[in-house]
Amino acid sequence: MRARAEHQFPQQLDKLGLQRFDVILMDLEMPVMGGLETTRRIREIGDPTRTLPIIAMSASAYATDVARCSAAGMNGHIAKPIGREALRTKLDRWLPERRTIIRGKNADSADSPLSKLVAEVGPAAAMHVATIFEAQLVKRLDLFRAHSLDLPAIKTEVHNLAGISSTLGFDELTAIARKVDDKFKLGRPIDELLPQLIARCEGARQVLRTLFADPGRIPGIAGKSGQGAG
Repeated sequence: MRARAEHQFPQQLDKLGLQRFDVILMDLEMPVMGGLETTRRIREIGDPTRTLPIIAMSASAYATDVARCSAAGMNGHIAKPIGREALRTKLDRWLPERRTIIRGKNADSADSPLSKLVAEVGPAAAMHVATIFEAQLVKRLDLFRAHSLDLPAIKTEVHNLAGISSTLGFDELTAIARKVDDKFKLGRPIDELLPQLIARCEGARQVLRTLFADPGRIPGIAGKSGQGAG
């Protein structure tokens, strides 16, 4: 199965050649044209795009959000951050003739927070992502600890943090980030959760620094550092 990424759909959707695709994973928050409007326009094109499976991807998973996706013409919904099994299950439903294989030997049984990402993208790419994430954690911690809280900035960073921390395998950080994100969506104070968020960020950063110092702790990287020597 091949994949193609579009960061934003063009205004003339009929020129995109959608009939060549088996399924579309539609992000709801796109520049120029949002996922809901894009889906409506795709459905208006007519056959064969009228029956093309379109699956929404969004951090918002309330019943009202799912209903809006369905009303726009989408066939399903996957909540961000997207888990491997959830994605496979959804694709298998709409592409039964192409049973989905998501690679990653023993990825689910590995203990390291980075093990799943290593299995999916390889050691070099995983370490690159982790390095950037660790640097971002420093800036996020400064933001979360500030005496005068910049709530709009915190809201944005918490939403992004929930996604990338899940990708990297920091489940506890993901859980608290989602809780804070939900507080923002409901218009409720985050003060009581902020200390927990800071603690989880500090914990994740310490784990990363330990792994950076000894990459052999990460399944999939162990034994690779010495390859090619001698």
